[in-house]
Amino acid sequence: MQAQIVGWVPQCPPRLVEHFINKAWDDVRRARLWSFLQAECGIFCPEQVTAGTVSFTQFGTTVTCNATASAALLAISLPSPLTLANLQIRLAASGSTSQVYNIESYDDSTPTAVVLTLDRIIMAETDATSGYQVYRCYIRPTSLDFLAWQSVVDMNNGYNVQLDRTSTAFDVWDPQRMSQGMAYYLGSYKGTDAPTTYPLYELWPHPVSGQTFYARYRRRGVALEDPDDELPPGIDEDLVVTKALGDWVFPWAATQVGQNEDFRGVNYPTLMLNAKKQYRDGLLDAKRNDDEQQLQTVWARGHGLIHTSRGGPWGTVPFPIDAKFIQGHLLNI
Repeated sequence: MQAQIVGWVPQCPPRLVEHFINKAWDDVRRARLWSFLQAECGIFCPEQVTAGTVSFTQFGTTVTCNATASAALLAISLPSPLTLANLQIRLAASGSTSQVYNIESYDDSTPTAVVLTLDRIIMAETDATSGYQVYRCYIRPTSLDFLAWQSVVDMNNGYNVQLDRTSTAFDVWDPQRMSQGMAYYLGSYKGTDAPTTYPLYELWPHPVSGQTFYARYRRRGVALEDPDDELPPGIDEDLVVTKALGDWVFPWAATQVGQNEDFRGVNYPTLMLNAKKQYRDGLLDAKRNDDEQQLQTVWARGHGLIHTSRGGPWGTVPFPIDAKFIQGHLLNI
């Protein structure tokens, strides 16, 4: 792709060519919900740990576990790359109304006294023998280019987790987060600070009994960095090249006419128009090919019950609907 662009405008600096190619590639990725930007993953929430006790100081950020608690926490089996730093803790007796803290890091150099570092200061009063709960209610996608969830399914219990709420809705329904058991909502919680850009999502009710999910999600895609990087099937290199030429390379060259005589005598406006037309035609072909494989322009490929607020005949359903229920009832789906 660089060679093609340099063939049109030899004076364009190589690093600038790389920049223009990636800007074009970014625009191509955002041109539609491409099938190659779909992905899947598993979500694992271990059964809660409450054995032993922990000690902490009010307004501190660390929690020290006693020998029993340390052994129980270190015995949690988590799939890679999950660690204790992906779990949450509540500092009081099981089922209490204490705040939920993220475990940001942990020190297990002394296996009988594991130290947990939390993401913010502890508001509870100092306690040397506090009960606690450690479980996972905040989900952090592991894909750097994660965009949005498509579906999250509890296959063991046979229902689709609802994705149309935010964590602030849970603040209204359950401000003390007393609802615990099986989760059937996944709501956006918050973004994260640089250098990571993983968003956080909250499962509700909090899944303290252990739960696994199968999830489909959309990716943003990534920039081209290595010479061996390849475009996905269905995206021709000419599509990215014509986008780069029409939107950035030729306009950049046009700005150089008054400064460098090597750029003079070229009808850049016509070249821009031709490149943009070629891009539009190529994009239509790519979209058509994608539709032949994945029906990407069919928006309602799958949905749950239709709510009254959305024009359907059914009222809001505040509980999970499993496959057995749907198969046993006549629904306008």
